[in-house]
Amino acid sequence: MAEDLKEIKKWAGSLKPKHIWVLIAIVASLYIVHKVGELNVDMGDRTNYKTVAKQFVMENAVIANKIGKVRSVSHIGVGGGAGKISYNVYNVKAEDGTGVCYVNLAKDAAGNWSVTSATIMIKGAEYTIPISRVGGR
Repeated sequence: MAEDLKEIKKWAGSLKPKHIWVLIAIVASLYIVHKVGELNVDMGDRTNYKTVAKQFVMENAVIANKIGKVRSVSHIGVGGGAGKISYNVYNVKAEDGTGVCYVNLAKDAAGNWSVTSATIMIKGAEYTIPISRVGGR
């Protein structure tokens, strides 16, 4: 243990100020990239029905309450964005379970999709997911 401490002190003593500034710059850059990612998480492409539906499922509090934080969402059926309405089925895997989520979307005049209704099946039980209209959802 004492020998390890001596090695650490020796290594720390060999650092030059420019090394420290480089390390600080790297850490600061990583922090900024992380924060920008958090800020842009809601800036998805609203013209893509799959993006809107997946984002809805990934961020939904009702789903998280029922089966834990969502880890993955995979499109398993139906869908299509050629018209003004899209019906989609997703397999949802979360921390504490899995489910099948049915998400219906509608396209507005500007070509942006929004979720109009959603339900999730978990262990044979069906739960209606409330749709929030805050922020265009």
